[in-house]
Amino acid sequence: MYFNKFPKIDYTFSNNQTIPVIDIFRKVSFSQESIQNSSIFINVINGQGKKPEAISYEYYNNPNFSWLLFMANQTVNPSFEWPGEYDAFLRNLNIKYNGFAYYLYDTTEIKVGDIAMTASANIDPQTQEVSLISVNTTSYALITNVNQEFRYFSGIIFEANITISDNVIFLRKNADGKYRPIEDANGKIVYRNIAKRELYLNAPRYFKSGSLIISPYRIFNPNNNQLTDFTASPVTTQIYEPETLEDTQTLFNTVLYSYMNNNPIPVIEKVSIQRDEIELQNEKYKIKVIKPELIYDVMDLFEKTLNSNSIGRAQQIELFI
Repeated sequence: MYFNKFPKIDYTFSNNQTIPVIDIFRKVSFSQESIQNSSIFINVINGQGKKPEAISYEYYNNPNFSWLLFMANQTVNPSFEWPGEYDAFLRNLNIKYNGFAYYLYDTTEIKVGDIAMTASANIDPQTQEVSLISVNTTSYALITNVNQEFRYFSGIIFEANITISDNVIFLRKNADGKYRPIEDANGKIVYRNIAKRELYLNAPRYFKSGSLIISPYRIFNPNNNQLTDFTASPVTTQIYEPETLEDTQTLFNTVLYSYMNNNPIPVIEKVSIQRDEIELQNEKYKIKVIKPELIYDVMDLFEKTLNSNSIGRAQQIELFI
């Protein structure tokens, strides 16, 4: 029904045949002033994720007016932008963020596609050279995500799970198709301790203090649990206790380090991936519906604007109803 209102143009194909076709490059949208006009639009909470055809029938007694819902809500691709059923959203959320997030003090060398495997090793106190003692081939994960900002990885777990305080090495496929331990820039095997483990969905999307989103590398004063004006380097791998809070080369007094070590800071709130995704989804459920008594006036104005000879093929309509 939507394209029935579009004008046609003569189009010549490569075989020199000219036929009238719908001019799909025209566009009409509501102005922002009109969309905010409460005398024209109703604010509706589509909490059950009803299909647009169902809402169209509910308000207009006609499922074919769903295209007006898309216009009112500035929806370009309904398949991706129109909110679906809440239960389906939760299922997809759990699939997308399945498993655990594993935190490391240093994630700089690892990449998606690497394998994390539990191991034990001796470390030379002078050279920091790693000598592997044993590798547990039944406890490993294929890494599918690496978050450098919050220093964790997640992945598909095989066999036994990786737990907190485990030590892990990382394997990467080489040009011969074989997995070999990853080495750092100095040629030493990358050997890390799992500092924290939690459900992937519970991992932080961001931290905030009041209404302000703050960096996970913000330094706080442990004497009063208040944030300072200093931010640690996001690439530092040092975890020594600093003599002064101005030392930005260590993670020790940062929000992230405190979180990794389960030491909550009273003035800091974590917003998890799950919470953030649910809040974003709830916003999508807030839709606008043109008042039923105005629907035919709006369609008439839409068709007139669409078929006008105004310059430009993208037009906005201002509703004064």
